[in-house]
Amino acid sequence: MLRFLTLFGLVLQLAGAAVTGWGARLIWRQAATGGERLVDPALSLMRRTWQRAINILLRWMGRPSSRTVQGSGVASATAATSAGLLSKGYSPLPADLPLNEMVAELDQRTQALRADIDRSESQLLDKMKDQARRHDELSQAFGQYMSEQDENAKRRDRRGIRFEAAGLALVTIGAILQAFGSLLAPTPVQ
Repeated sequence: MLRFLTLFGLVLQLAGAAVTGWGARLIWRQAATGGERLVDPALSLMRRTWQRAINILLRWMGRPSSRTVQGSGVASATAATSAGLLSKGYSPLPADLPLNEMVAELDQRTQALRADIDRSESQLLDKMKDQARRHDELSQAFGQYMSEQDENAKRRDRRGIRFEAAGLALVTIGAILQAFGSLLAPTPVQ
């Protein structure tokens, strides 16, 4: 019975450690950026410690340690603009046209240009209203999408924390059972 308590406590501790690791992995998957891994800080520390030990050993042996530095970088920028231009041209007025006909022709051309400008301005305002409406629709859709993603992230974080808490509880219960098994075990008489 006592051996069972000790072994069962050990099994609970191992299961608790696995469940806690799974919970940490769930939270890490949510919080990590890019190619970052959960074990990267520990691996980095081990590499630095190993390199320091090698450097100390090389110095002790009288060999210089070598250092290699590599660097690379890429920078780029792109900009694009587009503008719609309205242009309208008229042929020159004949030189032999009487003055009152020239004025009438210029007045007619001016009115036609104003009408074109008003029509273009109206079309531009309609397009701007359509773009503003589309922007508002996209903004609302994006806001809803982000709210859903935030809620999903919170749900996954809560799930990971629950796994970690359950794992910690299993480790604690296992340690207690293992301690009871050890305490209740008969000690050999010497």
